[in-house]
Amino acid sequence: GKTFHRQIKLQGSGEDGRPYVISGYGDGRPVINFGKAEGAGILLENVSHWEVMGMEVVSYEPPLVGCGRQGIVVRISQPGVFDHFVIKDNYIHDVWGQLGGHGMYSGYNSSAILVHTHRMNYSPVASAAPVAPMVLNDILIQDNKIERVDKCGIVCRGGKNNVVVRGNWMDNLGGDGIFVNGPYRGLVEYNVIHRSCMRSGAPNIPGDENWWPHVAACWIQNTEETIMQFNEVYDTGRNLYNGDGFAYDFDFNCKRCVAQYNYSKNNYGLMLLMYNIYENVTRYNISENDHTHLIQMQGPRIGDRNLIYNNVFYLDYGMADLDFFLGNDGEKNPDELGAYFYNNIF
Repeated sequence: GKTFHRQIKLQGSGEDGRPYVISGYGDGRPVINFGKAEGAGILLENVSHWEVMGMEVVSYEPPLVGCGRQGIVVRISQPGVFDHFVIKDNYIHDVWGQLGGHGMYSGYNSSAILVHTHRMNYSPVASAAPVAPMVLNDILIQDNKIERVDKCGIVCRGGKNNVVVRGNWMDNLGGDGIFVNGPYRGLVEYNVIHRSCMRSGAPNIPGDENWWPHVAACWIQNTEETIMQFNEVYDTGRNLYNGDGFAYDFDFNCKRCVAQYNYSKNNYGLMLLMYNIYENVTRYNISENDHTHLIQMQGPRIGDRNLIYNNVFYLDYGMADLDFFLGNDGEKNPDELGAYFYNNIF
């Protein structure tokens, strides 16, 4: 129940079956209030076998251009295999980071919960020797409450095996709700995302006009045989320069993934299909009063066997499209876009 006005960096590693745990005791959550500081409230860097549970992380400071802020972060910045990270039952709120930029703490890295591999230095030499791999395994992000955060709720980039994002609740996010990149047979389920994408792409946001504006509620990228299921997405925002606002997204390089038993209400579309995706299935989902477009196909071809079947699309006002996106200047060939639709109810 006490409040600590500093950032915490956890050091050392537990062992297989004997993880280190940071949590609280007595009545009330321990509060990490890191105020104006840049970076994470709780940081784990280049360590393994840690569990962060029952904590509260806040900043309360207003946003400041050039200052990225984060809640709980696992960052791997050196080669190796790093295992077992549990981030469970934490409350992260009022962390105002930076919506744009590509720095260590900004853009997608400005998140309530961030688990990622981050190379500190990229060689500009094209013929440089291959970089040794950095691998993250056994990640569980579960039952966390997140609200009033910029930019993202939960981002997991670089996790490979046994990646699960489950049962998290979030509201009032400036950008993306959940973004998972990289796992084989990952699982994203039973999450509730309310009012994500509320500020990205707004014309009056201070900062670089080239900040990436396109954000969505729940999406996966570079994944194989990963499942999004039993999630609920409501009231996603879509500001002037945000061309997205979908509830769910099979993004670049998704192969044999499934989106099933999800609910989408009052968003800017149920599903986005991006480039270079193969044999992904969208089934048994409900779309209620989504607007602009129900499904948008930007990249897949019929031959890539992406299937959309047994879904229910319901609108009681307005109109929405099944959208073949031909590019901003019509540069795409519409014959190269599309998916198999069957047995859906409109």
